[in-house]
Amino acid sequence: MLLVDSIGGLKLTKTDKSHCFKFIGILLRDSLEEFGNLISFVPKPQTYLIKTFDNSYYKWLNVLIVEMIVIRNNYYSHEEGVCYQYHVSPSFFPEGPPLNTLCNYNYLEPLLTLGYKDIIKGVNKEHNLHNNWFEEDVSTLVIDYDKLMNLVRNRIDNLSIEDFLVDEQIKEHAIKLYSTNGKSYYVKTTDAIAKAKNQGKSLIKDDGKCGLDEPNNFLHNKKQSIGYSYLNSLVRLQRKDLKAERNPTNKRLDTNFTNMSSVLVDEICLQNDLVQIDLSNSQFAILSNVLKEHLHSDDFKRFMELSVSGQLYAYIQRIIGLESVAEAKNAMFEIMFSSRRNNTTSKAKLKDLFPSVIGWIDRYKKAHGDNQFSIMLQNKESEIFIDCLLIRIKKMKLFCLTKHDSLIVRRNDYTRVLNVLKDEFAKISLEYSLKVTNLYGNNETHKISWEEINRIE
Repeated sequence: MLLVDSIGGLKLTKTDKSHCFKFIGILLRDSLEEFGNLISFVPKPQTYLIKTFDNSYYKWLNVLIVEMIVIRNNYYSHEEGVCYQYHVSPSFFPEGPPLNTLCNYNYLEPLLTLGYKDIIKGVNKEHNLHNNWFEEDVSTLVIDYDKLMNLVRNRIDNLSIEDFLVDEQIKEHAIKLYSTNGKSYYVKTTDAIAKAKNQGKSLIKDDGKCGLDEPNNFLHNKKQSIGYSYLNSLVRLQRKDLKAERNPTNKRLDTNFTNMSSVLVDEICLQNDLVQIDLSNSQFAILSNVLKEHLHSDDFKRFMELSVSGQLYAYIQRIIGLESVAEAKNAMFEIMFSSRRNNTTSKAKLKDLFPSVIGWIDRYKKAHGDNQFSIMLQNKESEIFIDCLLIRIKKMKLFCLTKHDSLIVRRNDYTRVLNVLKDEFAKISLEYSLKVTNLYGNNETHKISWEEINRIE
């Protein structure tokens, strides 16, 4: 692999080369998670680099920049709080790995080298506890990696531009447009389409994010990103490169499974007779629980009823006239993660449906900061799923993995775990419905209403 060979040929110490591989892995990971590709700029402040590496990081980083292995932008400002941004040179991904070799083990070795996570310094007892639980449970899994590799190959082979919304297929009046330099801004959809056509490109929407690209180039980069992401997840799992760490901001427990594609997680669960228990519309069910103390309006009662029943996205799709439930979900998450000054058509329509709810969210963001609203909900989610459910289930000596707002348990333990969940949710008066996958050993997902849950003994 050209990238691995290029770093290996640098006149650096073995330790500095190790730092280079780790830094490259972090850039690829963050670019992929944030932008869905491997070559977008991602910010890395000096304090982060010192904490993750050491005070001498600049010695090997400058070599990476001089050799054009890593590209750095040209602007930073201490006064404005703006740091340098970096990405891996696109020259290392001219064609991407041939699709018919993606599943070869020879290709996985360099991917593993690039798959490092950040260093965690000052590990505490809680970290050790979660890490030990996770490693113990994962060690009991029996995984057919050849079958998983074939799933990766099929996913990439069958991907086409028809799987994404392009140009006039994007129905929103305004969208948030992302560029490869990491910046984003709101623009009218018609203006973005016109800009794309002037550049000989298309406006393409991928998982809620819109960008300008030539369709064939976008598809090539998307397949490349999927190959890196999926295979890197499997290699780390196969080589027992396991992590279970609490995020210091939102207190979520990040593990090998939390960012793994659901395609792979579903297959691993099927192979090991595991059940996935998901809280339907989790962020909004939790929000409803929070708002019970603040709102008593009719639109809030309707919002809560829809969130609890798991019908919120379907209702929004039908009333607003969106093409899919996924679009409705994206519209609601836009409310959560965007600025309170977001004035898109979607927000206006949602505010007409739920005026007191959207108004409360905007007031919260104004008082605490735009990003603090989603962090508040994620913290409450973590309190429920990690600090209450996971701890209690592990004290029962049961297998349990978490994926933010879901539990993965053995099918034989399903009823016992469900009773724990019912008990803990009752303590905080949380009303809810569940999505349960693989309950009957066929990988199907079943919705279970609050009333049905309370009838289960």
